[in-house]
Amino acid sequence: ESHSAKKQVNVDEAKEFFSAKLVVGGDDKPETLLPISYWKEASEDEEATATFAYYCAEPGVKFQVKCSLLRPPPDGVSYGARVYVDRGEPDTVYTSAAVEGDAEDGVDTSVPDHYFWFGPGETEYVVRGFFADTESSWPFQFGSAAAARRSLGSHNVDEDEPEPKRARSSVSSADVRLAKEIGCVRVQFCKVVKWMKPLRHAATPRRASLPGSAAELCDRKGARVVAKAGTATVKDQEAATVEKEAVLSEKILHECRVFFNDFGGYRAQATMGAAMLEPLTFRGLPLSALRQPDVRRRCIETFL
Repeated sequence: ESHSAKKQVNVDEAKEFFSAKLVVGGDDKPETLLPISYWKEASEDEEATATFAYYCAEPGVKFQVKCSLLRPPPDGVSYGARVYVDRGEPDTVYTSAAVEGDAEDGVDTSVPDHYFWFGPGETEYVVRGFFADTESSWPFQFGSAAAARRSLGSHNVDEDEPEPKRARSSVSSADVRLAKEIGCVRVQFCKVVKWMKPLRHAATPRRASLPGSAAELCDRKGARVVAKAGTATVKDQEAATVEKEAVLSEKILHECRVFFNDFGGYRAQATMGAAMLEPLTFRGLPLSALRQPDVRRRCIETFL
């Protein structure tokens, strides 16, 4: 059950202001993917909204998230966003980000990987990967959840905490939580409330990794793709020229949720049967999926 009630609303792109889309291929040959499913929901008070976009991914492929303001902001208003990777309740429409000690309904208590803001005249920002330092990122890559193991080093669990000894078939509540969180990048848009002197941040390399029991649960539940980090950082050339750093409001205006899984994972989930009756699904499938005879047959029947 979600922490906050939500209402499903119709998606009208002409009325949208914030956007986040999945891009593969890196900076050399970027290609924007089409989602296989997409909808929008609002919180009970309709103060916050969230879009849910599901993409079909293939492990090993590099990806980015292209974030946009679809229209210039009003005079004197600046926007930014917090970026969460494989963290948070996937079906909750949050209304505000957590402050210390705050855990009320509708409050997102997850820890973001990093945040960014749109500078004067800017309407686009590309999230290239996990935060490395003020001027660089560890590039995103689709990884296999079943292959992820704690020995790689995890950003989901405490590295100093030994994995509890339990039977192979045993699944803890933490495993269930991790299985629900993976395969999603959340971009949480807010207003900039003030500016401060730039801080020099740094972070250790991140690796997609799950305890063995959680990885097995993910595979059974059809959650088969995680965000993993590349082995070398990429530089953000514009970051070196930043003269001030934004402070974001706790109030969430809109959140774009970019979900990714491979085709086999989606088919293992109960929602895929209904989705395969929609034309949007077939436009977003990779060739490897469309080559499957039953998928090809359904695609032909849908468009004829």
